[in-house]
Amino acid sequence: EFGVMGGLNFPNLSIESKDASQITIETGSGYHFGAMARINLVLFFVQPELLYTNCTTPYSFKLDGQTQQSEYNLQRIDLPVPVGFKLGPVGLFAGPVASFNISSPDDIFNDSYKTTTFGYTLGANAKFLGFLVEGRFEGPFSDITEEAEFGGVTIPVDSRQPMWTLSVGYFF
Repeated sequence: EFGVMGGLNFPNLSIESKDASQITIETGSGYHFGAMARINLVLFFVQPELLYTNCTTPYSFKLDGQTQQSEYNLQRIDLPVPVGFKLGPVGLFAGPVASFNISSPDDIFNDSYKTTTFGYTLGANAKFLGFLVEGRFEGPFSDITEEAEFGGVTIPVDSRQPMWTLSVGYFF
């Protein structure tokens, strides 16, 4: 089966640094859309997807009395491959996700963001008459950025962007 899907993202950005005195992160949001396929096996399914994902999270960064407020805006192409177990119309799944970042998240992270990251996804979905409704959690295995340049000073950071997603889709 082949189909399309789209939905909303709710990223939980975390930025950690021993050098920054305060990092404040607000609630993020975003969206995703793309194509999916489903290979049905007796009680199992494999559902590879190709998704464009956009996530924006406002933050403020304080170092040596200086504060910068900005948005961590990440655009990427995601390739999740969930493998699931079917219980009638409901499915439970987990699998790997490869993400290809197509934009720098913010100017202060420009030189250190990784263009490819890997993670995992797990969630549940329901399929009725070709329609799919799905909720999932997506977590990273590693950080997206390793350093930030702030006020002329480069400091080490660990930034990760796990997120919850809600999606709807349709199989043709």
